[in-house]
Amino acid sequence: MKILKLLIVLFLVINFSKALGQSRRLEYADKLYEQGAYFDAFEAYEDVLARGVDSMDIAEKIAHSYLKSSNDSKALDWYRSLYYHSKISRKDLIELMLLERKFGRYDLSKVLAKEYTNKHGSCDVVENILKFDVADRSINKKAIIQTQQSINSEYSEIGLSFIDAGHAFYSSSKRSKLLANKVDTRTNEYFYDIYYSTIDTSKLFLSPDKRMKNRIQSKYHDGPVSYNSATNYIYFTRNNYMNGKKGYDTNKTMRLKIYKAKVIDHKFQEMEELSFNSNDYSNAHPTISRDGSRLYFSSDRPGGFGGMDLYFVRMDRNGNPIGEPENLGKSINTSRDEVFPYFDEKNKLLFFSSEGFGGFGGLDIYYCQFDENDRISVIKNVGNSINSERDDFSVVMDEMLNYGFFSSNRLNGKGGDDFYGFRMDEPLLDHIVLKGLITDLVTLKELDSATVYILNSEHQKLDSIITGVDGTYAFQVPTSLNKIYYSVQKNGFYETLDSLSIMEDVKEYIKNFALMPILDYRYLIKVKDQKTDELLSEVGINLIEMKSKSVLNVSFNVMDTTYLSDVVPNKFKDVISYSFGIRKNGYIARTYLRQDTLDKLSVIPVEIGLEKIVIGVTDLGKQINPIYFDYRRWNIRPDAAIELDKIVKIMKDNPEIKIALGSHTDARGKNAENLSLSEKRAQSSVNYIISQGIDRSRITGKGFGETKLKISNKEIEAKISWEEKEKLHQLNRRTEFIIVK
Repeated sequence: MKILKLLIVLFLVINFSKALGQSRRLEYADKLYEQGAYFDAFEAYEDVLARGVDSMDIAEKIAHSYLKSSNDSKALDWYRSLYYHSKISRKDLIELMLLERKFGRYDLSKVLAKEYTNKHGSCDVVENILKFDVADRSINKKAIIQTQQSINSEYSEIGLSFIDAGHAFYSSSKRSKLLANKVDTRTNEYFYDIYYSTIDTSKLFLSPDKRMKNRIQSKYHDGPVSYNSATNYIYFTRNNYMNGKKGYDTNKTMRLKIYKAKVIDHKFQEMEELSFNSNDYSNAHPTISRDGSRLYFSSDRPGGFGGMDLYFVRMDRNGNPIGEPENLGKSINTSRDEVFPYFDEKNKLLFFSSEGFGGFGGLDIYYCQFDENDRISVIKNVGNSINSERDDFSVVMDEMLNYGFFSSNRLNGKGGDDFYGFRMDEPLLDHIVLKGLITDLVTLKELDSATVYILNSEHQKLDSIITGVDGTYAFQVPTSLNKIYYSVQKNGFYETLDSLSIMEDVKEYIKNFALMPILDYRYLIKVKDQKTDELLSEVGINLIEMKSKSVLNVSFNVMDTTYLSDVVPNKFKDVISYSFGIRKNGYIARTYLRQDTLDKLSVIPVEIGLEKIVIGVTDLGKQINPIYFDYRRWNIRPDAAIELDKIVKIMKDNPEIKIALGSHTDARGKNAENLSLSEKRAQSSVNYIISQGIDRSRITGKGFGETKLKISNKEIEAKISWEEKEKLHQLNRRTEFIIVK
């Protein structure tokens, strides 16, 4: 009996100790779970199960631990177990239907979605699963995948960011095992660090560049990154760790933050934290626009739609945020995670990954396009040529959307997340073709090395191309643009600006440009004898710009017997006005006014005739209109003053000449009266000219009456009509200005 009692007591002690051990081990597992150490947590829970704990008591936590540590097959087993035991929660039912998609069971996923709707109503994720058709050809863009990448390792590689055409930053968890405190307890992998890669774009091949090393290494996650070549800033994700100090939220969790640094000589310097970060939530996966004006990122900050949402914030010239980040809205954000944005500024495309839109399983890569008012277009899946049943994310593409790279944990990789290259076999976007020819406006020849810029309505550059020897250009631009603006430039030519309105259903536009060369405009002046057309030399020419009164020099070209001016300080299409003062010994000097619109010809031809002076014969009166007097009057009328002013101008231009003014009448009336009247008219004209500044010694005046008729009375009387006779009488009523010296 004593032995039996002793055995009973021993049995009770052993079982109590076992129960106590189970309890303590469960508490430890729960603590790891609450701390987010999911890899360690599921190992602890497995140990608790081995000690005989009812699996349904811990099924939800162990399922979640496997899910968070990326052990999807184990997670699926446990979520199925919860489902089959009718212990699955509303939240876990969504996890189960998403996991079924990761293993290609799309029909079963939809069955679960319908069951969810019947039991709990609808939600965005369930609705998206029900309406997503994996066989929809419109979303299955064809792409060729390059799987072999020497950059990949047994660890995780994510977050490629182009530096230039042949190099990129990327993040990898392939840290040295000799370094302490480098394991992420959530996944049991080393933390990410930043590395360099060499890119062979022709083969879509990535290889590590061992000559470059990371310069911002910390004990925790560094990366992924986004590099901006315009500012030389790099933006990267890092755990809340700065200057050796850790930051925690209220649950003692180190959240993710976004930092920036300057890239100088392959080193990251001037590192600082962005202002919108917080200890209480995560900001991660930055992507900076090409002009550095916008930063897109993922965050679980309060006010979102659930999980990680996509945000953007405006940036100043120094690469710092302006104001608070803005949520991109419910059209792009779901109740699940939207992560790894990548912004293609040229096409105004935002790529990202999400498991909230149905998709082919796990994280799928999606894209949307912004219109000119920054409104987001329909969210589109890139298709199953790129997306798999597993997680596909962290995509980047070239500006022409021909090729790119992404990360995926799909089966048959080297380990963890691997990089894959791809080349589009068909266009990702519907596009418009813009093409045309660039020529020289003067020679009409095709222009090579001309740069054609495509601008949006804000005159921001969307794309550019340099013409080849044939002078042609061609672009593909998004259909979201309503209007295209052109800027065509070439050294030695004026910039040409133009615009093009995009019409619905028109997919190709041809727009040619003729560039005006920057010409040195000059006047090419020929001075001729007015009578013989002989080219004259030793001519004095004075060119004065009418508005500014500036003088333009003129030189004599002996071989061409012409006069060439200096370059006119004006440009194509300008209207210019110049006064030409022309002087030569033995000829009547004159002033010639000219207005020209500068056009295709760089040399502006000007021909000016001069009248040779014959003493006693040359009559300045031929240079003006007839001078009229009122009947039997001799005062100077206004119209006569205008003509006499021309004589004054000629005499001022020719200060060496002297003239004899002769006033003549016709033969009608008495001879004595005509003689007296002509004398008075002659003196009135002389006095007017003297009053305008001409020295009295340079002009004499005399009236001749009807003594020097040009047309005889016999000739006049021979005419029949009164009009014909009157015209001949008018020829006799004349004023002559004969040069006498």
